[in-house]
Amino acid sequence: MKVIYKLYTEMKKKKYIQKFFTITIILLLFGTSILPIVSSLSYQISFNGSLDGNTLYVGGNGPGNYTKIQDAIDNASNGDTVFVYNDSSPYSENITIDKSIQLIGEDRDSTLINGTGIIYTIDIKADDVNVQGFSIQNQLGGIRVRSNNNKIINNNISSSHRPAISVEFNFPDCRYLNNTISENIIACRNCQGIITWSNSTFITNNYIREHDSGGIAVYSDNNIISSNTVINEIDVDPMFLMGDIHVVGNNNIIQNNTLIGLPDKTAKGIFIGGSGSRNNIVSNTIENYEYYGIHIYHEANNNSISNNLLKNNNKGLRIELLCPNNKIQNNIFIDNYLGIYLYIRCNKNTFQYNNFISNNRNVYFERFCINNVWNENYWGRARVLPYPIIGRFWVFFPWINFDWHPAQEPYEIN
Repeated sequence: MKVIYKLYTEMKKKKYIQKFFTITIILLLFGTSILPIVSSLSYQISFNGSLDGNTLYVGGNGPGNYTKIQDAIDNASNGDTVFVYNDSSPYSENITIDKSIQLIGEDRDSTLINGTGIIYTIDIKADDVNVQGFSIQNQLGGIRVRSNNNKIINNNISSSHRPAISVEFNFPDCRYLNNTISENIIACRNCQGIITWSNSTFITNNYIREHDSGGIAVYSDNNIISSNTVINEIDVDPMFLMGDIHVVGNNNIIQNNTLIGLPDKTAKGIFIGGSGSRNNIVSNTIENYEYYGIHIYHEANNNSISNNLLKNNNKGLRIELLCPNNKIQNNIFIDNYLGIYLYIRCNKNTFQYNNFISNNRNVYFERFCINNVWNENYWGRARVLPYPIIGRFWVFFPWINFDWHPAQEPYEIN
């Protein structure tokens, strides 16, 4: 087994190789539904017309080309493509898409839509819409989705006070399905970068920066949040921050994301709350969070946390308030002030095969968090005797749990 510092160095050196394998895994999991998305991604769109319908052009010099995007959409039919040239940018308008069409920009960085202050610049109401290749700016929100099977791919979106991308639901409980948000660059102020209230949303390979209310917020089930990068570049009070990935729901997969906080200012990396169950948090890199790298909260149960790197956080993992039956294994807790913190009746959780290295303190628990399993973790060096885990039963009553079989060497965790 390799020394963990060497492992971590090798992981950083192989960053791009890991990204390749991440994309390969996603393709194997979701097959042909994802393949067309990945193959269509590029900074400049290569376009030779629609495969299914007519093509309507906006901007450019062709005869019959439209000057406004909305006019072209109004004259399109289901299956058509509206292609927007960049030479007439910026397009100052708000757009409603109520037909199953493709809306394609010539170049992501130079095909610009300036929203005019209405809540969202683009409002998608029809199923099977593809929006790709635009820079979208608005003093409020970017794109709102109120339908199924849509793709928002390879856009550059800036918003304020409203999310850059919002996938909503039809009141009271009709949740939209199978929307894909991929390869977008997002900056947002006083709002979330991406928020979804609908099920089975694919949120992959996005880059989110300059947010101060959460990078990705999920209030639904069966979503995949994978291979995103969230870097908080704003100096704000951490008390008012959500998790950079904030999940209230069940059966969500959160994998291969990179979350980098602003030291002393960014509150939480990944948050699971509201009785969230059977969520899988795997192979994420989470660094520099003032409060918690991962926060499991308020009756969240039966979640799996594995193969994550939690580095240089105030607390690597906090499990709080009646959270049972969670499994934490094969993680690296390194250079945190406190590796794991358990608070208020969090019992029947299993902690095994983790590496604890160079933390100021590895574990602390208090207020009836006394019935958890600690097994074969590596505690910074080889141990002959069981490793004592010291906390408090109540405010003034100390308590000790034990890892009876501590590992003698750090695990090789990929």
